Amino acid sequence: MQCNVTVKQRASTSSINGWAILTMCLVCATGCGSSDANGSAPAGSGGKSNPSGHGGSATASGSGGRGDTGNLGGTNGNGGSGNGGSGAGGAGAAGSDTAGSGRGGSVASGGSGGSANLGGAVGSGGKSSGSTADLLVPASGALLGQYYGDGDIEATKVKLGRTLPVHLTYWAWDDDWTSGATKSDIAAGRIPLVNWEPDGIDFATIVNGSQDATIKARAAGAKALKVQFFLDFAAEMNGDEAWSGNDAKLYVDAYRHIHDLFVAAGATNVVWAWCPNVVDTDGTNKATLSYYPGDSYVDWTGVDNYN
Repeated sequence: MQCNVTVKQRASTSSINGWAILTMCLVCATGCGSSDANGSAPAGSGGKSNPSGHGGSATASGSGGRGDTGNLGGTNGNGGSGNGGSGAGGAGAAGSDTAGSGRGGSVASGGSGGSANLGGAVGSGGKSSGSTADLLVPASGALLGQYYGDGDIEATKVKLGRTLPVHLTYWAWDDDWTSGATKSDIAAGRIPLVNWEPDGIDFATIVNGSQDATIKARAAGAKALKVQFFLDFAAEMNGDEAWSGNDAKLYVDAYRHIHDLFVAAGATNVVWAWCPNVVDTDGTNKATLSYYPGDSYVDWTGVDNYN
């Protein structure tokens, strides 16, 4: 079983400075005939089988820490969590503002009295979005989600009295996650949280372009969905999943390569999630942030925790 967890961590790297609140709502898949977290379901009907025992989850944005200076000349604004209290789950993606994209700024969280700090400073050629509405940040509260395993979404809806807004599914590298359950979620008004698992893939082949045909096909499919959804590539990369052999630089290079191909394809409706394990393989967090792709590549952060 997994548990709800909120982690407040001091991050002191060139990529993140200040406080970041990382929240992951982990919901056990046990309702109405659902299996436990070790359950499985075929891809396209609730997700790919989950040998690692993932539970349901919804990423949550952390209140934006102070942004770093953009590599291409853009200077970030301060991410703000609001001056007067915050709602559950934090609010505001990490502030970032790079030349050409101008992403950044944050909104105050759902607590009363919070004030917004919208938009980072515009870099050379950059343009501030001025809002996080395009990042699926709720106006208040948190987004809850579930991995249903072998369970039935409708039966679980009856038991809970509502459908949770986020549906987590697992997909193998070659699976077309832009169809099947993802389209069904969108049609039903749920937000897909696509966990793309590169099992058996040498990350060097992602970085050198050998996997570009697959990546570009997913990017085209993602763009065609025309709605926003979460994409979590290679979650728990710092833990026992060891997708890149726990090579942080190789992971970051692969993540950035995939992100850049999606942007080039116009798949700007993708909201990028970065979800490490709560601890590294050695039980500490000494190397965790070395896996962070950078503010210009990450919209939401979350952590996975197991008991």
